[in-house]
Amino acid sequence: MELVRNNNELNKKFTGEITKINSRDAGYVDFDQLSVANHSSSSESSSSRLSDSSLEENRNHFKRVFDSNKEEGENLDYAFETVRRKIHQLTGEKIGKETVKNFYYGRGDPKFRIVMSIMRWVDSKEFNGSLDNNAE
Repeated sequence: MELVRNNNELNKKFTGEITKINSRDAGYVDFDQLSVANHSSSSESSSSRLSDSSLEENRNHFKRVFDSNKEEGENLDYAFETVRRKIHQLTGEKIGKETVKNFYYGRGDPKFRIVMSIMRWVDSKEFNGSLDNNAE
């Protein structure tokens, strides 16, 4: 009985620590929690809708930042490749140009780690943009 209680206490502590770490992870805790809920919930359809909504929100956010960072007259294929390369430099994640393109156009169901890598690129662009604005 003592082992069970200790195990439960440890699980609660670990869960709390994981939550703290995730909240520092680019502010996308909601997406993370929804992703976990999507896999563990008995009402798969309701949590799936929430997850889809969060994914769509992240896609729209990415599109806004991508479009605002794309150079005038730049070929979209080249822009997708540039973003792919920047994501790899930033996160170490191996990501294909087609993956970035599919995310942009809302095709497919990307893995959580891919979404997080893409959103880290978004954060880096927004952070750099805010530094540029403060320098003026």
